[in-house]
Amino acid sequence: EGALARAMLLGDRSFVERDRVVDFQKTGVYHVLVLAGLHVGALAAFFLWAGRRLRLALLPRILVTILALAAYACVVEDRPPIVRAVLMAAVFLSAQLIYRRMDLLNVAAISASVILAARPSEITDASFLLSFSAVVTIGAIAVPCIARSSEPYRLALDHLSDVTRDVSHTPRVIQFRLELRAAVAWISARLPRFAAPFGSGLLVRPFRTALYFWEIIFISAILQLGMLPPLAYYFHRVTLAGPFANVPALLLTGLAVPIGFLTLAVSLVSHGLAGWLAKLLGIILSMLDAAVRWFAGWHGASYRIPG
Repeated sequence: EGALARAMLLGDRSFVERDRVVDFQKTGVYHVLVLAGLHVGALAAFFLWAGRRLRLALLPRILVTILALAAYACVVEDRPPIVRAVLMAAVFLSAQLIYRRMDLLNVAAISASVILAARPSEITDASFLLSFSAVVTIGAIAVPCIARSSEPYRLALDHLSDVTRDVSHTPRVIQFRLELRAAVAWISARLPRFAAPFGSGLLVRPFRTALYFWEIIFISAILQLGMLPPLAYYFHRVTLAGPFANVPALLLTGLAVPIGFLTLAVSLVSHGLAGWLAKLLGIILSMLDAAVRWFAGWHGASYRIPG
């Protein structure tokens, strides 16, 4: 667990055993060991959240976040995937300062143009191609498909009891909200009086969780499809278990990364509290390791391509 934490937080994979690295490669979740967008996103989300809690204005909140991301890039020795992710985050956050919402493909295009202008040789680098293949696949295929399928229904679950918000949705989604409100009323009428106010949560939360899981599974499958050509070309491996293994891997990594960074920060103040956080982090990483080993044991989880 310590070796995994060291790899996932600081980019030092020298302590991870070779067999474990192969398991991560076979299951298509090796990206969780590579410092990239997930780690930068977790840090950015934390600093933006902390800035809001401290009631900072938009400009200082974004500047502090960008400076923190730049400092992290320096700490992990200026690794190319981190530099790309920090650059994309800086472009996206800078657009917020002028109250513009940037499309993911536009952010990727600007970042790629800046990188290639500074280092044209990156166009042949496997890491560069894998990173931007993933981003382009998500932005060009996954995001539009989700926006047309599950996202309207997920957004419809917000403020379900407010009928004045129905007109902002499409007729199909309005019908969905009407039926959900009827189901909530039916459930609440059959609950004890003290539990009646929780009737909405009993129905809305499972729906929201199911839609989030569907989006994770869909993005994972599309991501594996988009990265299949560069993975086969550079690493001579086709992974079939990737769309399934990435679901628990992304969920557990999404917990491990912010808790890991919090543990490192708290250790500067209190070793006792950091020790308890480290135990929680160890449990999450042991679950991640067990999940990867289980999927790696599947027959036909991946195939080697002679090259």
